[in-house]
Amino acid sequence: MNADRGHKCEVGGGNVSRIAFEAIDKSGGTVRGTLDAPDRAKALDQLIASGLTPFDIRHAHTSTSLRPGWRYIFGRRSFDYVGFLQEFAVLLKAGLPPERALTTLKALTLGANASPRIQQILEQVRGGEPVSQAFATSIPEAPSHIAGLLAAGEASGKLAEIASRVAEGLKKLKALKSRLISDLAYPCILVFSIAVVLWVMFHTVLPRLAPLFEQSAAAMPIATQVLLRLKSFFDFYGWWLFGMLIAAAIWMFRLLRTPRYRLTVDMRLLTSKWALGVPRAIEGALFCRNLQIILDGGLPLEKALGPVRDGIGNLWLKKEIAEVRTAVREGVRLSRALHSKAPSLPPVVAEFSAVGEETGRLADMMREAAELLEHHAQTRLNRLITLVSPLATLLMGGVVALLMAGIVGGILALNDVAR
Repeated sequence: MNADRGHKCEVGGGNVSRIAFEAIDKSGGTVRGTLDAPDRAKALDQLIASGLTPFDIRHAHTSTSLRPGWRYIFGRRSFDYVGFLQEFAVLLKAGLPPERALTTLKALTLGANASPRIQQILEQVRGGEPVSQAFATSIPEAPSHIAGLLAAGEASGKLAEIASRVAEGLKKLKALKSRLISDLAYPCILVFSIAVVLWVMFHTVLPRLAPLFEQSAAAMPIATQVLLRLKSFFDFYGWWLFGMLIAAAIWMFRLLRTPRYRLTVDMRLLTSKWALGVPRAIEGALFCRNLQIILDGGLPLEKALGPVRDGIGNLWLKKEIAEVRTAVREGVRLSRALHSKAPSLPPVVAEFSAVGEETGRLADMMREAAELLEHHAQTRLNRLITLVSPLATLLMGGVVALLMAGIVGGILALNDVAR
C-alpha cells in the first residue's frame, strides 16, 4: 500500500471478536489493520499498549456508511454510557488529560447519537465544568449516582480508576438483568400462550358447542360442566373483569409513584421472605461495591457515604444509609452504625465492615462482601428461574388438559346419547 494511504498490520490477542482499526504510529504514519479483542475498550487498551494512537475502531463487519435512518432502526441512536466510561478510563490511564481523552473518543465513536453527546461533554469541560457535572448534564438517562462517583474520583485525583470500576460494575448489573430477562422469556411465552388458548376456546370453540351440551339430555362430565359455567361467567362479567384489571394496573402504577407508598413497597421487598432475599442481596452488593470504589479513590468514609446513598435505588434502604452517614459523622464506627441503623442490609455487610475497620482494609473487605452477595443473588435467581419454567409448563399442560377433558368428554357424552 502507498505511504500516503498507510500500511496494514495485525495485532494479536484473543479470538472473541475481530475489530478493525486505524491509528497513527510513533513516526506519524497511518496504520490500518485488525485485532482480536472482546470489545472496543479492550481493543483500545491493546493499541495504546502497542504505542499506537487510534482514531477509528470498529468491528470488522461493521460498515461506516450505514445511513442514519437504519442506525435508528437498529438501535444505534442510544448512547452506550457504559462503553463510554470504559474507553474514557482507558485513555485516562494512558496518561491523556480529560479534554484530550474526550477529543479522541469523539473521533473514535460510531453512531449518529454518540458523537454529539461526547461533543457536548467536551464543550462543558472546556468551559471549566468538571467531568462529573458534564456527564450528568449531557447523559440524563444514566443513573444519577454515576456522576457522584465520578465527582469522588475527581476530588481524589483517581478519576481513571473510579471510571473503570464504575463501568465494570454497570456491566455486571447489565449482564445480570439481561440474563434474567432471557431466562424469563420462556415462562412469559407460555403464559401468553395460555391466554391465547383460553381466548380462542371461550370465544370460538365453546360458543359453538355450548348449545349442544346444554340442550342434550345426557349427563355431562364434571369437566364439561366446569367449562360451561366458566363460559357463562365470562360472558356476563368478562369485560367488567378486563376493565377492572386495567383500572387496577393504572391505580397501582400511580400509587407506586407516591413516595409514601413506594417507601412501604421497598421495605417489603427487603424484608419479605417471598422475595427469597434477592433484592436484599442485590442492594447490599451495590452498597458494598460503590463504597469500595470510592474508598479506593481516596475519599474519607464520611464523604464516601453520600454518593453511595445516592446510588441506592431502594428508598427504604436509602433512608437507612442516610442515618448511617449521620451516625458516622458523630463518631460511630461504620460496623456499629450498620448494625443499628441499617438492619435491612444483609448481616454480612456489617460483619465484613467490622473486620475491615480492625485490619485497616475496609475497601478490600467491601469488595469481598460485594462479590459474596452478588454470588448469593445469582444463585437464588438461578434456583427461582429453575422452578418457574417447570411450573409454567405444568400450568400450560393443566389448562390444556382441562379444556380437552371438558370438550372431548362432552362430545363423547353426546355420542353415547346418539347411540
